[in-house]
Amino acid sequence: MQSRFDELFRASATLVREGRPQRDSIPVEGGRWPISLVMDQPPELTRALLPLTSAVLGFVGSGHFVTGHPEAAHITLRALEPRRGATRPGDPFVRRCAAALERSTALTTAPTFTLTGVTLTPISVMAQLETTEGWQLMQILEAELGADAHYERDLGMSRDIFYSNVIHLAGDIADPSGLVDWVAAHRQIAPVRFTPRTASLVHFDHATVDGHQIIRMNRWYTYPFAT
Repeated sequence: MQSRFDELFRASATLVREGRPQRDSIPVEGGRWPISLVMDQPPELTRALLPLTSAVLGFVGSGHFVTGHPEAAHITLRALEPRRGATRPGDPFVRRCAAALERSTALTTAPTFTLTGVTLTPISVMAQLETTEGWQLMQILEAELGADAHYERDLGMSRDIFYSNVIHLAGDIADPSGLVDWVAAHRQIAPVRFTPRTASLVHFDHATVDGHQIIRMNRWYTYPFAT
Protein backbone atom coordinates (compact mmCIF):
# COMPACT_ATOMS: atom_id res chain seq x y z
CA MET A 1 0.00 0.00 0.00
CA GLN A 2 1.31 3.43 -0.92
CA SER A 3 2.06 5.84 1.87
CA ARG A 4 1.55 9.59 1.73
CA PHE A 5 5.32 9.90 1.21
CA ASP A 6 5.07 7.57 -1.82
CA GLU A 7 2.28 9.70 -3.23
CA LEU A 8 4.34 12.85 -2.81
CA PHE A 9 7.28 11.31 -4.65
CA ARG A 10 5.16 10.04 -7.52
CA ALA A 11 3.39 13.41 -7.91
CA SER A 12 6.62 15.43 -7.74
CA ALA A 13 9.20 13.36 -9.63
CA THR A 14 7.96 14.32 -13.09
CA LEU A 15 7.73 18.02 -12.17
CA VAL A 16 11.31 18.01 -10.92
CA ARG A 17 12.69 15.90 -13.79
CA GLU A 18 11.12 18.25 -16.34
CA GLY A 19 12.39 21.37 -14.57
CA ARG A 20 8.93 22.46 -13.41
CA PRO A 21 9.12 22.42 -9.60
CA GLN A 22 7.73 25.16 -7.44
CA ARG A 23 10.21 27.72 -6.17
CA ASP A 24 10.37 29.04 -2.66
CA SER A 25 11.18 32.70 -2.05
CA ILE A 26 12.56 34.94 0.64
CA PRO A 27 9.88 35.49 3.32
CA VAL A 28 7.56 38.38 2.49
CA GLU A 29 4.62 40.03 4.22
CA GLY A 30 1.52 37.84 4.10
CA GLY A 31 3.40 34.89 2.62
CA ARG A 32 5.12 31.72 3.76
CA TRP A 33 7.32 31.23 6.82
CA PRO A 34 5.03 32.68 9.52
CA ILE A 35 5.55 32.19 13.23
CA SER A 36 5.06 28.51 13.91
CA LEU A 37 5.09 25.82 16.57
CA VAL A 38 7.77 23.20 15.97
CA MET A 39 9.57 20.33 17.62
CA ASP A 40 13.28 20.99 17.96
CA GLN A 41 15.46 18.39 16.29
CA PRO A 42 17.68 16.45 18.69
CA PRO A 43 21.37 15.95 17.85
CA GLU A 44 20.89 12.40 16.56
CA LEU A 45 18.50 13.57 13.84
CA THR A 46 20.68 16.56 12.96
CA ARG A 47 23.65 14.22 12.47
CA ALA A 48 21.58 11.87 10.31
CA LEU A 49 20.36 14.72 8.08
CA LEU A 50 23.78 16.25 7.41
CA PRO A 51 24.96 13.65 4.84
CA LEU A 52 21.54 13.63 3.18
CA THR A 53 21.59 17.42 2.90
CA SER A 54 25.13 17.36 1.50
CA ALA A 55 24.17 14.76 -1.09
CA VAL A 56 21.13 16.72 -2.22
CA LEU A 57 23.21 19.89 -2.58
CA GLY A 58 25.40 18.01 -5.06
CA PHE A 59 22.39 17.61 -7.34
CA VAL A 60 20.50 20.89 -6.86
CA GLY A 61 23.51 23.25 -6.91
CA SER A 62 23.48 26.76 -5.47
CA GLY A 63 20.61 29.18 -5.00
CA HIS A 64 18.39 27.01 -2.82
CA PHE A 65 17.46 27.16 0.87
CA VAL A 66 19.37 24.63 2.95
CA THR A 67 16.63 23.89 5.46
CA GLY A 68 18.55 20.88 6.75
CA HIS A 69 21.13 23.25 8.23
CA PRO A 70 21.26 22.98 12.06
CA GLU A 71 20.09 26.61 12.41
CA ALA A 72 17.06 25.93 10.21
CA ALA A 73 16.03 22.31 10.72
CA HIS A 74 12.80 21.58 12.58
CA ILE A 75 9.65 19.45 12.63
CA THR A 76 6.58 21.63 12.10
CA LEU A 77 3.59 21.18 14.37
CA ARG A 78 1.48 24.15 13.27
CA ALA A 79 1.75 27.48 11.46
CA LEU A 80 -0.07 30.21 13.38
CA GLU A 81 -0.80 33.14 11.06
CA PRO A 82 0.21 34.71 7.73
CA ARG A 83 3.72 36.09 7.88
CA ARG A 84 3.72 39.56 9.46
CA GLY A 85 6.84 41.65 9.88
CA ALA A 86 5.25 43.44 12.83
CA THR A 87 4.87 40.27 14.92
CA ARG A 88 6.81 40.42 18.18
CA PRO A 89 7.39 37.91 21.02
CA GLY A 90 5.33 39.99 23.46
CA ASP A 91 2.22 40.27 21.28
CA PRO A 92 -0.87 38.93 23.12
CA PHE A 93 -1.56 36.42 20.32
CA VAL A 94 2.02 35.13 20.40
CA ARG A 95 1.99 34.83 24.18
CA ARG A 96 -1.31 32.91 24.09
CA CYS A 97 0.07 30.49 21.53
CA ALA A 98 3.27 30.04 23.55
CA ALA A 99 1.19 29.31 26.66
CA ALA A 100 -0.82 26.73 24.70
CA LEU A 101 2.43 25.06 23.62
CA GLU A 102 3.70 25.06 27.19
CA ARG A 103 0.52 23.39 28.41
CA SER A 104 0.66 20.85 25.58
CA THR A 105 4.25 19.80 26.25
CA ALA A 106 3.49 19.53 29.97
CA LEU A 107 0.69 17.08 29.10
CA THR A 108 2.76 15.02 26.65
CA THR A 109 5.77 12.77 27.08
CA ALA A 110 8.34 13.23 24.36
CA PRO A 111 7.23 11.29 21.25
CA THR A 112 9.61 8.94 19.46
CA PHE A 113 10.10 9.13 15.69
CA THR A 114 11.98 7.14 13.07
CA LEU A 115 13.71 8.67 10.06
CA THR A 116 13.06 6.10 7.31
CA GLY A 117 14.07 7.81 4.06
CA VAL A 118 13.60 10.83 1.83
CA THR A 119 10.99 11.91 -0.67
CA LEU A 120 10.22 14.78 -3.03
CA THR A 121 7.56 17.43 -2.86
CA PRO A 122 6.95 20.04 -5.59
CA ILE A 123 9.07 22.51 -3.59
CA SER A 124 11.44 20.48 -1.42
CA VAL A 125 13.42 17.37 -0.62
CA MET A 126 11.87 15.98 2.53
CA ALA A 127 13.05 13.59 5.21
CA GLN A 128 10.17 11.28 6.08
CA LEU A 129 9.47 10.68 9.75
CA GLU A 130 7.30 7.86 11.07
CA THR A 131 5.61 7.85 14.48
CA THR A 132 2.62 6.51 16.32
CA GLU A 133 3.15 8.78 19.32
CA GLY A 134 3.31 12.24 17.75
CA TRP A 135 -0.36 12.45 16.83
CA GLN A 136 -1.47 12.73 20.46
CA LEU A 137 0.62 15.90 20.76
CA MET A 138 -1.03 17.34 17.65
CA GLN A 139 -4.51 16.71 19.07
CA ILE A 140 -3.65 18.18 22.47
CA LEU A 141 -2.02 21.21 20.86
CA GLU A 142 -5.05 21.99 18.70
CA ALA A 143 -7.32 21.72 21.71
CA GLU A 144 -5.10 23.98 23.84
CA LEU A 145 -4.85 26.58 21.07
CA GLY A 146 -8.61 26.74 20.75
CA ALA A 147 -9.65 29.64 18.53
CA ASP A 148 -5.97 30.51 17.95
CA ALA A 149 -5.65 27.32 15.86
CA HIS A 150 -7.79 28.84 13.09
CA TYR A 151 -5.07 29.70 10.54
CA GLU A 152 -4.40 26.23 9.16
CA ARG A 153 -8.09 25.34 9.39
CA ASP A 154 -8.96 28.45 7.37
CA LEU A 155 -6.49 27.32 4.70
CA GLY A 156 -8.03 23.86 4.61
CA MET A 157 -4.79 22.28 5.82
CA SER A 158 -4.84 18.87 7.46
CA ARG A 159 -1.47 17.55 8.56
CA ASP A 160 -1.15 13.81 7.96
CA ILE A 161 2.62 13.32 8.04
CA PHE A 162 5.61 14.37 10.11
CA TYR A 163 8.69 15.48 8.21
CA SER A 164 11.80 17.63 8.19
CA ASN A 165 12.77 19.31 4.93
CA VAL A 166 16.45 19.28 3.98
CA ILE A 167 16.29 21.55 0.90
CA HIS A 168 13.66 24.03 -0.25
CA LEU A 169 13.98 24.59 -4.00
CA ALA A 170 14.39 28.27 -4.81
CA GLY A 171 16.08 28.29 -8.22
CA ASP A 172 17.14 26.12 -11.13
CA ILE A 173 18.13 22.53 -10.27
CA ALA A 174 21.58 21.69 -11.61
CA ASP A 175 20.82 18.00 -12.23
CA PRO A 176 17.07 17.33 -12.06
CA SER A 177 17.18 13.72 -13.27
CA GLY A 178 20.10 12.95 -10.97
CA LEU A 179 18.15 14.36 -8.03
CA VAL A 180 15.06 12.29 -8.81
CA ASP A 181 17.12 9.13 -9.22
CA TRP A 182 19.00 9.74 -5.96
CA VAL A 183 15.78 10.32 -4.03
CA ALA A 184 14.28 7.18 -5.59
CA ALA A 185 17.30 5.21 -4.38
CA HIS A 186 16.96 6.64 -0.86
CA ARG A 187 13.23 6.29 -0.35
CA GLN A 188 14.20 3.77 2.31
CA ILE A 189 17.38 4.10 4.36
CA ALA A 190 18.71 2.50 7.53
CA PRO A 191 16.22 3.74 10.14
CA VAL A 192 17.27 6.32 12.73
CA ARG A 193 15.17 6.51 15.91
CA PHE A 194 15.12 9.75 17.85
CA THR A 195 13.12 11.61 20.48
CA PRO A 196 12.73 15.41 20.43
CA ARG A 197 13.36 16.91 23.86
CA THR A 198 11.73 20.32 23.42
CA ALA A 199 9.18 22.22 21.34
CA SER A 200 9.34 25.90 20.43
CA LEU A 201 7.41 28.85 19.09
CA VAL A 202 9.67 30.20 16.36
CA HIS A 203 10.10 33.09 13.98
CA PHE A 204 11.91 32.61 10.66
CA ASP A 205 14.18 34.91 8.71
CA HIS A 206 16.35 34.63 5.61
CA ALA A 207 20.09 34.47 6.19
CA THR A 208 23.33 33.31 4.63
CA VAL A 209 25.22 30.94 6.92
CA ASP A 210 28.31 28.88 6.05
CA GLY A 211 27.98 30.08 2.46
CA HIS A 212 24.42 28.78 2.07
CA GLN A 213 21.05 30.47 2.06
CA ILE A 214 18.89 29.25 4.91
CA ILE A 215 15.55 30.15 6.45
CA ARG A 216 16.92 30.60 9.94
CA MET A 217 14.80 29.60 12.91
CA ASN A 218 14.71 31.99 15.87
CA ARG A 219 13.25 30.40 19.01
CA TRP A 220 11.06 32.86 20.90
CA TYR A 221 9.73 30.37 23.45
CA THR A 222 10.96 26.82 24.19
CA TYR A 223 9.46 24.20 26.51
CA PRO A 224 10.52 20.67 27.49
CA PHE A 225 8.26 17.67 27.12
CA ALA A 226 6.93 15.96 30.24
CA THR A 227 9.15 13.29 31.72
